Amino acid sequence: MTEILASPPDGAGAQMAMVVTKAEGGHRLSALLFKQGWGVAEAWTSDPQPIGDIKEMLSEQSSGVHLLAVSRAYLDRMVGYYLRPACADIAPPPARLLQVAEIVQAAQWQPESGWREMLAGLIGEVRSELLQPASINQIIATSAKWGMRGQWTRSWVEEGQEVEDLFDRFGHRSEKFIGDKIIDQILEKRREIWAERFTLTALWMKEAPRLPCPGSIWQSSRAAWRRRFPCATCP
Repeated sequence: MTEILASPPDGAGAQMAMVVTKAEGGHRLSALLFKQGWGVAEAWTSDPQPIGDIKEMLSEQSSGVHLLAVSRAYLDRMVGYYLRPACADIAPPPARLLQVAEIVQAAQWQPESGWREMLAGLIGEVRSELLQPASINQIIATSAKWGMRGQWTRSWVEEGQEVEDLFDRFGHRSEKFIGDKIIDQILEKRREIWAERFTLTALWMKEAPRLPCPGSIWQSSRAAWRRRFPCATCP
């Protein structure tokens, strides 16, 4: 393989992996689309083409997606993670996943453990002083600052019928009032969904140590999962 790129989960729980491989007549681009709660949603691979065309396609300006260079181990882990819904008969993986697996020589792709086990492993790598209550409180209190440093948070939004109904009912009120209502009536019910999303984002951030505060987002994920902090206390 020449290059592996991946995006973080967006606000809808979608995540993408792009793999560039050498092929006769040029290079081939293969893509996997993952969706939280669904699994491997789509898979495709292109015909051989010039590497310049592929690089242009993958540039952030062209794709509109923030892609990070990741390791083969990360790709294997994410495919294994998103294969889990297939075991629960939620959604079978697309047939073209086999074609991608053959191209990238991934005979070992098998369903792996869930996000809680993933989070436990990440927390196990955090320095002990960061696990103290005072440190956790500070991380949560400053989350509005470090959480918005990266472009990956731009799509962290809530949407759906519940949000639309809330806006229809309270659209004439202030932004703070509406924000508080979304937190109290929607986010609190979806804590586990966001805890999983934060965990997957932290694993993605771990592929680039220069990205800010991966340890902080691991802690935020654990706090959200264990319900130690009401969502309204997070800035």
